[in-house]
Amino acid sequence: MSTIDRPSGLLDDFYRPFGSLFREGFPSRLVSDSEAWLPAVDIKRNDGAYSIEMEVPGFNPEEIDVEAHDGVLTIQGERHSESDKSEGDFIRRERRYGKFVRRFSLPAGASSDAINAQVKEGVLHISVPSSNGNDPKKIAVE
Repeated sequence: MSTIDRPSGLLDDFYRPFGSLFREGFPSRLVSDSEAWLPAVDIKRNDGAYSIEMEVPGFNPEEIDVEAHDGVLTIQGERHSESDKSEGDFIRRERRYGKFVRRFSLPAGASSDAINAQVKEGVLHISVPSSNGNDPKKIAVE
């Protein structure tokens, strides 16, 4: 089938050079340093607590700060580049370096005095205990 029979073939050829841009996102040099990277986070609600898990591979516990203040949980850290230790030229560099800061509003009833944080196998685990006073309650309609 020729390109004339398939008009979309012309567009396919036009967009092909841009495909990786849309598939992989913008190169990091187009993103500001403050947006360079944010570790991925999962937040779950368990019985009596909220569980936060953040990917922090290569971080030691002393390189991560966790603070609760005025109903906000702040997690920050910094990863330094090891470019001075590398040999040869990079063909591709995807690992992110620099500072990150993530902030989350704590739910009403969260006990900031009892927050627990630990790093295990490249994942930061934070437990935020909460009173069950904020659990949704089913109200019967009469």
